[in-house]
Amino acid sequence: MLSPHSNEKVDLLNIVKAKYPRELDANSATQGLARFLTRFLSTELLPFEAAQVEAQVSVFEPFIEGKTEHAQLHLQEFLRQLIQHNIRTIQLYYARIRLPRLAQLAGVSVELAEKELCDMVVKKTGVAAKINRMQGLVVFKKGTAGASEKSTNEALNEWNYDVRSMLDKIE
Repeated sequence: MLSPHSNEKVDLLNIVKAKYPRELDANSATQGLARFLTRFLSTELLPFEAAQVEAQVSVFEPFIEGKTEHAQLHLQEFLRQLIQHNIRTIQLYYARIRLPRLAQLAGVSVELAEKELCDMVVKKTGVAAKINRMQGLVVFKKGTAGASEKSTNEALNEWNYDVRSMLDKIE
């Protein structure tokens, strides 16, 4: 669950869920892990409160300060994966969304939501979007990152509209 989102990660999480259901339900600690596993595989928003999540995962070895050298980095990466899961989920339901609303749904600050969204777009981890900072608007492209380009005509029409809009504002 700490690794970046990919098809391989989803496959491995599905395998763990299918092959080890008894081990995941063995005690209360592993049931918490099973809940995170199920939520990562769903297309639902994960409630995000850093302190609450930290308390829930602090019983697992990668997050225990004395047992693992990079426990704090693991926790930060886990929280990052939660935020990115929420952004991917939001992308499924919205074509356009204001940045403050995106941050509210993801459960983080506007700056952190923008940072994570930009990181996801640059690394092409399942999100293709454009951010209009002037209007605070995020426009998600349908399909996955790296999908087919617009036709030349559509690009020219969009550019023409943008130039005309800018000139109107200047005027």
